[in-house]
Formats: sequence, C-alpha cells, structure tokens
Amino acid sequence: MSSKRKPGGVLESEAKKAALAHPPPPSTPVAATPSAPPPPTPEPRRPTAAQWAKLDARGRQTIERKFWLYRSRTWAGFEGIWKAARVLGAGTHGVAALFNKIGKADEYPEKIVVKQSGKPDPDLLSESHYMTRIKEAGKSNHFPDIYKTYYEESGTGTHKTRDPKFPVVQYIDGTLGIDPDKQVSRIMIEYCPGGNLWSYQEKHWSTSVPAENVLWTILACLARALVTLELGTDDPDDPPAMWDPPIAHLDMKPDNIFISVPDGQPHHNYAFYKLGDLGMAIGIHHDPSERR
Repeated sequence: MSSKRKPGGVLESEAKKAALAHPPPPSTPVAATPSAPPPPTPEPRRPTAAQWAKLDARGRQTIERKFWLYRSRTWAGFEGIWKAARVLGAGTHGVAALFNKIGKADEYPEKIVVKQSGKPDPDLLSESHYMTRIKEAGKSNHFPDIYKTYYEESGTGTHKTRDPKFPVVQYIDGTLGIDPDKQVSRIMIEYCPGGNLWSYQEKHWSTSVPAENVLWTILACLARALVTLELGTDDPDDPPAMWDPPIAHLDMKPDNIFISVPDGQPHHNYAFYKLGDLGMAIGIHHDPSERR
C-alpha cells in the first residue's frame, strides 16, 4: 500500500520521522494566578446593653474571652504567625491561652501558651526571670520552656482588669504616647497537652486510685524539679558553671504541675510532669544577712 502524501509532496511516514527527530520546543508554562487571600474573619457580634444585662457571669465571660482571642491578631508580631485557639484559664488580672502557629516562625514550636496580665506585673516578670535562668542553665527539662520573655504592650479593651485599653495620652511637651504604667504584660511559654494535674485528677482519678507506677513517676519528676531549683540541675553530678542564688518555688500545688507527653528515658512511656508557674518564686541567699 502506498503512503499518503502530505501537502507539498512529503510522505506521511517521512513527516512523522522528521517530527520525532526535531520535536517542537517546550511551551512556556503559564504562571498560575495567585489566589486572593481569604477575607478576614469579622469581629464577633457585640451584645446590646439589654442583652449584656441579661447575661449571667458565665455568659459574659464567654463573650469577653471570644473578643480577646479575636483581637490577639492585632498584637505586635502575631498577625499571620499565630492564631488563637482557646482560653486555658483566667483569673482576676490574668489570662492564659493556647495559640497555633500558622505562619513562618522556625524558632517556635507548633503550639505555645501566652500568659497575659492586665498590668505591668512583677509576678509575671519574676516568672519570666526564673524560667529563663533554668532554661539558660540547660540542665533540666522538668519545667515548661519559655520562648519569649516578659514584655509589655497596649491592651485591646476586652476586660477591665485582664485586658484594659488606655487612650493615647498627651505629655507636657505636647508629644503623644501610651502611658508606660498602663500596659498589659505577656510571656510565651511551652504548651503541655495534658493540662495541669488538678484538672487531670478531677477528670480521671475522682473515683479511682492512680497506678503505683504513675505516682512514682510524678514523685520522681517533682523531686528532680526541686533539685534543679536548689542546684541548677536535676543531676547533682553535673552542676552548671554558675547557679546563685537557689530558687524557692513557694506555690507548689496540683494546679501548677503540668503534664507533657512521654519522652522515653527516664520516663519510659509514662507522662512527663513539669513544675510551672514561678510567679511567686524567690531567690534564697545562704547568708541570712542577705535574705529579703
């Protein structure tokens, strides 16, 4: 059977051979059109004065927390990096919440806890100081890690004592600024997914007794934490180069013992207990004349 001729007298088979020998240049890929960023989530609806008056304390607290979590995106360095997940606890002047990492921040883990006080807080400053001392000594993992030390910033106005917002003030020289004595204060620390020991025992041990090996694990973790406060390390044979003065915690209770994930040795497959909340801690000077 004779080959069909292409226009111009070229045989079809020869045309195929030529096409294989000289393939056309690859086409330039068309750049994908970047998708528009999702619209920002609107702020929660504010209740009217009449609606607010009808709410009980729990209802008001829920709304205040929702607004505080939403407005956290306006904090310096948080937008596009951190997203508030939920409030973990709150008191008269302070609040703690879980944040998930949504942007690039390689120096931080995927989850952190932000502790905020509604004022420049010496207790939060003290906690930051002692957590940093323990971290820099690098000899114990029986305390929550600290990722950002004490800092102050203007609040957002979601609560009178936990998150106050003060207007810009005008100084005598006519310049404008924020009154430095009317800031909120914060630290960023490790998230322990098991919560605190008080909440855990209320949920799991209210009608039963924990296994003996669990009790020994808790005791061993706390003993190591206390040795660290005294010596700067949980291994007396491996002291840090400098550790003075020793630290007294002064607020040990189940609420301040946090449960982390199992880490292998020396805890094997048991939960890992960390001593936290050093807001009442003090340095203990051995010379009685130097004690405060």
